[in-house]
Amino acid sequence: TDSPSLKRGMRVLVSFGSSKEVIGFIVEDPTYIGMPLSEYEKEKDIKLSKILSSVDEMPLLTPTLLTLADDIASYYHCDKISVLSSMLPPSLKPSLSALKKPQAKEVEMVKALPFVEDDLGSKERDLYDKVAKEEDGIRKSTITAKKSLTSLLHKGALMIEKVPVYRIPDLVMKKSQPIDLTLEQEHVYNEVLSSTDKVFLLQGVTGSGKTEVYLKLADTALREGKSVLILMPEIALTDSMLSRFLAHFDETVSVLNSSLSDARRYDEYRRILNGESRVVLGTRSAIFAPLSNLGLIVIDEEHSSSYKQDNAPFYDAIEVAK
Repeated sequence: TDSPSLKRGMRVLVSFGSSKEVIGFIVEDPTYIGMPLSEYEKEKDIKLSKILSSVDEMPLLTPTLLTLADDIASYYHCDKISVLSSMLPPSLKPSLSALKKPQAKEVEMVKALPFVEDDLGSKERDLYDKVAKEEDGIRKSTITAKKSLTSLLHKGALMIEKVPVYRIPDLVMKKSQPIDLTLEQEHVYNEVLSSTDKVFLLQGVTGSGKTEVYLKLADTALREGKSVLILMPEIALTDSMLSRFLAHFDETVSVLNSSLSDARRYDEYRRILNGESRVVLGTRSAIFAPLSNLGLIVIDEEHSSSYKQDNAPFYDAIEVAK
């Protein structure tokens, strides 16, 4: 193809057979083949299917995830498409039914434009001043003065802009004091940072202070401009760890686990992919979070059998993390 809009990691709608349509991934950089399609098919002994349209405006899978999918498919001898599917939340999986599930949500925001005319009625002036005070504008649905709104839009004093919103609860907690480590915790922290090893086993009974080491290491990674992934074997542990991270970081923290609604999982994935969230907490499948510049992976309770996927595609999240 010579279409500049198609990129690796995007989903496309493909004509498959005489009447069937399927969704597939672009896994290689599209290139123009430079010869008639019939000649190309004969030379390669293949049958090409037509791309009907692009499903996405931007890639859903990062180059890192695409490479990881190749590694997993090869190591575990499984279909690549099943690996790619497992990397995405339900609403983004490559199936026609997924297109009917929750997608991006937008709200209409009314914003003020520079305006010099003075022929505004009192109600129009009140509405214009109200909107102008808000830098991000106000939601159209909250405006009751519909006639004034229509008039101001016609005069060019106001504009309507569609803005994407996330269906994620506002998780805010009072920030605690800086992370103070004991001498033993400090020793572990320094060893991890100074060693040339890539994998460490931190052993300690419950309550021995492993989480404080996680927090300090995460803080260091974030200060270096890197992202952090924390895996836990159970959803309940995710909630517990979330409160600890919210108490220490101003960073946006995303959660990925099966208890979330399809809409929230979609929004969390989009927030991570856009770089708005650099900390991800989740269960096994969160290993596929589309984080950029990943600096730290913590696998809590790594002895748990929950890190092994027991249906296709079969994988061990610990091995995938490595």
